Amino acid sequence: MTEKLDWTERTAGLNKQQIRLVYLMNAVRTIRRSLYRDLCYCGPEDFLLQHGQWFAARVWKNQAIAGEPRQCFRNSMMLADGKQLKYVEGMALRADLPIPFHHAWNADTQGLLVDATWLNDGDAYLGVIFPNRMVRPALRESGAILEDYAHGYKLFRRRWTGQ
Repeated sequence: MTEKLDWTERTAGLNKQQIRLVYLMNAVRTIRRSLYRDLCYCGPEDFLLQHGQWFAARVWKNQAIAGEPRQCFRNSMMLADGKQLKYVEGMALRADLPIPFHHAWNADTQGLLVDATWLNDGDAYLGVIFPNRMVRPALRESGAILEDYAHGYKLFRRRWTGQ
């Protein structure tokens, strides 16, 4: 397994919710490391802590594209199909959820958050923008890219290059 980044030393400049998200994800990653030594990434948390980017919460202004509740992966995939928005998958925190939540949202052409499911109501979003060609096959067969069991978690088997 590749050397892991230690986010406990890289939290300068993050807000309290972002630090909380990193802390909780790092705790899960620590447990998974001992279980998945044959993979390049020991799970979604490890992958995101190495490659994720922050998406700042902002006021929801997209009433025309509000999605179905509890359908974040589908909502985000449908919005990314139009090519104006990019598909993002990662972990997010909300005040009413005590743990990090595997979640999907979109980024606009400027890279700004568009969360049609939670209406930008999350407190911290850490995710990776995935190419559209990866989205539909993973969602159709496994329900999510970061949990793509149908393809043997191939995302975690080799170093991510962004493609």
